[in-house]
Amino acid sequence: MTHSSLHHKLYIFDMGNVILNNVYVNLPISRKLGITLEVFNMFYAEPADRMMIGKLTPEGFWDEYTHLSGTLVEEDLLKTCFQPVENKGMTDLLYSLRSLGARVVCGTNTYESHYSYMEKSGVFDHFDAIYASHIMGIAKPDVEFYQHILNSENVKAEDAFFTDDLEVNVTAAKSIEIHAVLFETRDSITSEML
Repeated sequence: MTHSSLHHKLYIFDMGNVILNNVYVNLPISRKLGITLEVFNMFYAEPADRMMIGKLTPEGFWDEYTHLSGTLVEEDLLKTCFQPVENKGMTDLLYSLRSLGARVVCGTNTYESHYSYMEKSGVFDHFDAIYASHIMGIAKPDVEFYQHILNSENVKAEDAFFTDDLEVNVTAAKSIEIHAVLFETRDSITSEML
């Protein structure tokens, strides 16, 4: 890749299952709580959406969980069960893009427990900027999520590239003319980026 081969002014990458693998916490949490994954998901699904847009704190989630389940949880299992693994091939790609002068940002649906972990881990250092749903107050696939990034970066949709492991998020980005590609592997997106 050379600088002249960059077709986009802005490269937006999802975090979970793109830059970081092993991001799901539901199964390890359910095991720690001694309940089935299905039962934990009943408690988690709706509050997770509120946490992702900053309307519920992790402490608030565990308060709700305690109230509804009758089981007191005093540690933030959302954080202690979060043990992601960096996708080295992808962090190398981010480095290559930035070394060519590309503007590379992260657009992630996340909440405070995971954001603070990632901040401390150093994974954010691979990016020029981080756009996190719980800080923005908007989550993918809401088109406002992408629009917020484009406005902040002062880039037109057609000059941006986006990749995510979830088809619904890719479809939403495409709907506003961003060059969006479903992430499967590093190789599967590289040809689309140039």
